[in-house]
Amino acid sequence: MFQLLPQAWRLTLPLEQQEWVGRALFRRTASGKLVLKDHRMWWFPPGARPIYTQPPATAHPFLQRPFFLWLPYKMWAYHLTCPACEGRLNGAGWYKTVRRVLDRNGWYFMATEVLECRSCHRKVAGWSQGILDQLDIAHREEFPAVLTYK
Repeated sequence: MFQLLPQAWRLTLPLEQQEWVGRALFRRTASGKLVLKDHRMWWFPPGARPIYTQPPATAHPFLQRPFFLWLPYKMWAYHLTCPACEGRLNGAGWYKTVRRVLDRNGWYFMATEVLECRSCHRKVAGWSQGILDQLDIAHREEFPAVLTYK
């Protein structure tokens, strides 16, 4: 059932998130390619049913959290440049790590796209500071987090 997630996301996204995120965000084409259903940022889990007549099979519906998808290149068709060489960046798939973000009222998960430079072939995450700095203020303020690294 989790086949609708990028392979690398299965390693970093908790099990209780995988089923609903896969079904909500992706579909497979006739050729078997994984494609995004909709270009929007916030996705919310279906959650638990209001009434149960039997005990649920798992606790997953009670543990699901919102999901934020950051796609500055795909969503807004920005002409982004490489932070290293100023070459043009193109979409190159999904960033392998799904981040867990602490918000004022709980956790949510966040993923982004990978951009690749046509000139130097360097790969850059869509949420990297070099990319965020290229966005106009209205789009930059759509990004909901301050990312830190260990």
